[in-house]
Amino acid sequence: MAPVEPRVLEDKWTGPFEVVERKSKITYLVDLRSPRNPLRVLHVNRLKPHFKRTELSMLLATDDGVEEESEPLPDLLSAGEKDESVEGVILSPSLTEKQLVDCRHMLGQFSSLFYLIPGVTHLCTHDGHWGQYTY
Repeated sequence: MAPVEPRVLEDKWTGPFEVVERKSKITYLVDLRSPRNPLRVLHVNRLKPHFKRTELSMLLATDDGVEEESEPLPDLLSAGEKDESVEGVILSPSLTEKQLVDCRHMLGQFSSLFYLIPGVTHLCTHDGHWGQYTY
């Protein structure tokens, strides 16, 4: 450890350094790899174990010339300029005819609840559970 400049009494973790020898139950001789003070006796409270981190690999996306089929993104910024009714809703072209009819029926039945401009409601909540994480 080395003292932080503005706060002399606080320690900043540095390292990792090699423990050369255990002097007693609570003191260790540590190689700090410093030309001025290469070996130093430190109390166990000023040490903490160092664990090697797993190597992270980075994925790189490349264009291999193959175009994937994707749906067009909705234009949310100009949504207020378009028709505010449910007839202005753009449905996915990948839906079957029955799914399109069902969606149109549902949009007509609950037209007072659907808006083209996204918003916030207090009428429903959503809890997402992914393993140990809850959102």
